[in-house]
Amino acid sequence: MTTPRVVSRPRKYHIDLMRVITFACVVLIHTVGTVVTLRQVPGGGLAYFMHYTRYAFVAITGFVLFLGYYRRDEGVLPFYRRRFGQVVLPYLLWSGVYLGLIVATTEWRGTVETAKWVLHNVVYGSSWFHLYFLLISMQIYLLFPVLRWIVRRTEGRHGLLMVGAWALQVGYMCLVAFVPAPAGWVGWMFWGRSFTLLPMYIGFAILGALAAVHYERMHAWVRSHLVLLGAVATAGLVATVLIYYVRVYELGASPAYAAMAMHPSEIVPSLAMILALYVIGTVWLNRRQDEDFLAKVVDAGSVRAFGVYATHPLAIWLLGQWFTPTLFSVIPYTLIRVPLLLLAVYALSLIIVEILLRSPLSKQLVARDRQPFLPRRRLVAQVESG
Repeated sequence: MTTPRVVSRPRKYHIDLMRVITFACVVLIHTVGTVVTLRQVPGGGLAYFMHYTRYAFVAITGFVLFLGYYRRDEGVLPFYRRRFGQVVLPYLLWSGVYLGLIVATTEWRGTVETAKWVLHNVVYGSSWFHLYFLLISMQIYLLFPVLRWIVRRTEGRHGLLMVGAWALQVGYMCLVAFVPAPAGWVGWMFWGRSFTLLPMYIGFAILGALAAVHYERMHAWVRSHLVLLGAVATAGLVATVLIYYVRVYELGASPAYAAMAMHPSEIVPSLAMILALYVIGTVWLNRRQDEDFLAKVVDAGSVRAFGVYATHPLAIWLLGQWFTPTLFSVIPYTLIRVPLLLLAVYALSLIIVEILLRSPLSKQLVARDRQPFLPRRRLVAQVESG
């Protein structure tokens, strides 16, 4: 048996930039949401914009998978071993960390009830508010062979495939947003937990997949139309503000409902932000140098992005035990204390990630190979002088 030849592709640094910015936005909205109510107009407006992150993650995941595996004749089982090996154990370990934190800080439920509670949260991705996205990733990995087969079978008709995917997503969004949930488990799962199910994101998954399949042509077209696409993205962001304003002030929707992540109108800011970030990334890519400060930040950030995503709620909780109450008692101005808290969350998250990157469980907790305690240059210098 011959091993399929894997063609090495240049790293897509602009996608790394998109990923790093998107992870930073996740930390931003989760941090702000702990101290500013999202049920008021300003907080709801910020949430309406920042919900783009979940859809961008799906698009980027689809892009990366199809870029790497669409033309690779690899069996399903090797693919599953590789991809699930990168997500299942981190999901279980972080679920254990956060569930353990809850158990340690709340009243004991009893052994049997605690076991049921743990199993329920692990199965449904509710161990902590951010872990559901790893379940979405698993669904994408699970269905990737089917999605790849569909994309291959529809060569030459990818426009129709895109229309079908968006029809499915918009239809599900409308169902959740406008049709009352039925009683029982069906309503709880398919309405209340719709944000954990792939159909809610399928349009963005196929968008990323087709962008990868047609990458060379797509990227060349983007590079030759940067001004136009920048204007389109800007118009989309302006439209986002107008949509939110009209829904709150003209249609009487509450800020929380107007910012609903599963509402069909969320497609507008999500597409606008994804396009804006791709345009920004492409402009930067055209000028990028390996030794540039931003290039180094993006390279380091891409290695630490998942770790920051996994640990930032822990950082928020730890800071909430003393730092956040103290900060808010000393500084009365929200516009000052919220940025300071955000910087503290970023810093503490990175400190935790740096520690985990150098631990024996680096691969299992932050999905990266273990790093040495000393930078390579310093380590070599010490060996040579030693």
